[in-house]
Amino acid sequence: MPLRRPVVPLGLSIAGGIVVLIVGAWLLHSAFGMYHGGIIAGPLGILGIITGVLIVVGSILAYLHSRGRAGWGLAIVILSGVSFIGLGGLVVGAVLGIIGGALFVAWRHILMGPWSANMCPDCGTQISISYAFCPVCGRRLHTPQAMQQSAYLYYQPAQQYPQWPQVTRPIPNTCRYCVSELPETSKFCHICGAPRVKVKK
Repeated sequence: MPLRRPVVPLGLSIAGGIVVLIVGAWLLHSAFGMYHGGIIAGPLGILGIITGVLIVVGSILAYLHSRGRAGWGLAIVILSGVSFIGLGGLVVGAVLGIIGGALFVAWRHILMGPWSANMCPDCGTQISISYAFCPVCGRRLHTPQAMQQSAYLYYQPAQQYPQWPQVTRPIPNTCRYCVSELPETSKFCHICGAPRVKVKK
């Protein structure tokens, strides 16, 4: 069964960031014992420490935030490339970071498959094959029945909605845009992708 969460990219990216961080710390420590070489090793060590920390932080954020995963993955790839200036964790760390970041960027396409008809590829929530959007994370879904719905034509959830008349006083547990009935735990409408608005009773 395919992985629901990007555990492999997370592991590779964090491992790469830690290696880059360790090599950077070693360079900085070694710079104090050098006379002429310390002028070069010191800044390279600082660069390695900074890029290593940023790679680790970016990996965690890419794992936690499904909507910004591609952006964080690209940032990890760039930071890993920059770390080559400071030896890149003896090249191994930088390569691991680049592979992990690239997997973060491509994770949605890697997870697309027949099983996506009943599970959100981003958060792993069990969904109906009629849902066009995940009710938990708002991710646009490619389910068989959803592709036949008019709401599926709207690409960005929570930004552009079908031109249905807005309900001035939303009915509890219904979407204020398409008036679809919403499950109690949903944060987004599974038909049009609009964010759920809590109705004060």
